[in-house]
Amino acid sequence: MVLKKAMPAAAWLVLIGLAARILVWLLLASPAPLSAYSGGQRLFFEALTRHFGDYTGFTSQIPPLTLYIIAGVFKIVGIETALSMRVFTGLVGVLDIVAVWMAYDAAIRSGAGRRAAFFASLLFSLALIPFELWREGMHYDHYTVFFTAFFAWALSRVFRRQDTGSGIVVSIAGAL
Repeated sequence: MVLKKAMPAAAWLVLIGLAARILVWLLLASPAPLSAYSGGQRLFFEALTRHFGDYTGFTSQIPPLTLYIIAGVFKIVGIETALSMRVFTGLVGVLDIVAVWMAYDAAIRSGAGRRAAFFASLLFSLALIPFELWREGMHYDHYTVFFTAFFAWALSRVFRRQDTGSGIVVSIAGAL
């Protein structure tokens, strides 16, 4: 007799979150071309691609890691491709799915019931979708969800394991 093992709840969270995001992505209108962006936004894109070293000193309003993420994407795929293919929206969607998994895992490690943690995480995952679409995924607040979940997950590891490796992970998460 062969018993089929049920798919873990975390896998369901990832699968449902991914399917919902793909569905929303397919229903969206075509993205705006680069010419539709305001002059200030185009200057921001140019500063990140042509004057990155000078521009990274300006961090009073935007966390520095956000500039590195956006500039890295522009460097890899180019400005036109990144905007026309909604690369940032996709990147933020993937980061949010990982964040939901980390929040679910942190809740379980902290003693929450599996069913309550699953449904709270699922609701959180679906509620993040409209936020991901705001500003085409390029606002610095989009990455905050991931880094906050990463810190909570790392902190829950420290409380459970209390080893050096967990301490290093929570230190890195806190620094980001």
